[in-house]
Amino acid sequence: MNHKFSCPRCGRPVKELHHKLCEKCHTETLTLIEHPGVITITLCPKCRAYRRGKNWTKPDKEKDLNRIILNIIEENIKIHEDAEDPKVRLKLERRSNSTCIVKIHADATIYNNQITYNDKFTLHIHRETCNTCSRLAGGYYEAIIQLRGENQIPTDKEIKEYTEKINRLIEKIHKRGDRTAFITKTIKRKEGPDFYIGSDKAARQIAQRITTEDGATLTKSPKLIGKRDGREIYRVTYALRLPNLKKGDILREQHNTLQITRTGKNITTINLQNGTKRTINRREMKNIRKIAESKDAETAIVVNIDKNSIQILDPENYRTHTIKKPPFISNNKKEVKILRIENKILIIN
Repeated sequence: MNHKFSCPRCGRPVKELHHKLCEKCHTETLTLIEHPGVITITLCPKCRAYRRGKNWTKPDKEKDLNRIILNIIEENIKIHEDAEDPKVRLKLERRSNSTCIVKIHADATIYNNQITYNDKFTLHIHRETCNTCSRLAGGYYEAIIQLRGENQIPTDKEIKEYTEKINRLIEKIHKRGDRTAFITKTIKRKEGPDFYIGSDKAARQIAQRITTEDGATLTKSPKLIGKRDGREIYRVTYALRLPNLKKGDILREQHNTLQITRTGKNITTINLQNGTKRTINRREMKNIRKIAESKDAETAIVVNIDKNSIQILDPENYRTHTIKKPPFISNNKKEVKILRIENKILIIN
């Protein structure tokens, strides 16, 4: 075998050198894991966000403090670029509420040589309330969503329903990364509740969603509250007026009985007699009146059903009634929703 070089560290003859050493000696002298020796992390004690430079990052789903700390440590250590199949284990040993010892054990293959690495370093934990939690605690808000009725005060049921909807949307927007998407406070007023929202962007999205989905009318009122970095800062009030008509409401138009299936700028209905669908502009509602709500419906058991008729058991007196089968009722229905209107039983969608 023709050996061209000799390793200056071990004297072994080799064909080539790696950084002036043979492959074995070079492997033995390189560092598998690089770390700063001492790491200081800043954690928010309220929401467990951690500081990255000037910014705060909140873990997506992780709530366990040790796991959050280990994730931050993993971001601060570097594995040798030539390591193959590295396996790294980290272990935290708490010395105090603000100090930990981090033990590292790692195995990897580099240049066909198996390397084991063991070391430890100190971790300091500094606790500081993040800017989002500071704002929340200080009553910070950028926008107000006012929930009002179109021609009447919202009912308790509507207030409960829309409070839950606004909370769901806030949570969804927050999870998408808007950390100021929170409700600072809710004030109950005679004409309806006011929701104070930390993020104007979140408030705008919620107001537009309710307008589109539920046919509410929206009025925006910006108010100049100051300047920041030469830019004018506004606080916006979004006044949402809930429509008198809602999804599920039953309408009467001359001899036709309609049920609302969707609300928005226009109203989509289904004819409860023949099953035809129709979109009605709100301006066309003059000759249409509301006669019932779907929440008042009862559940009736289906006794028999065929192509043209349906036989149900009246839940009030347990008598059977045979009714013309609406087109929107399938032949395998076991139960149907009914309303009593003008001494007649009406099956609704």
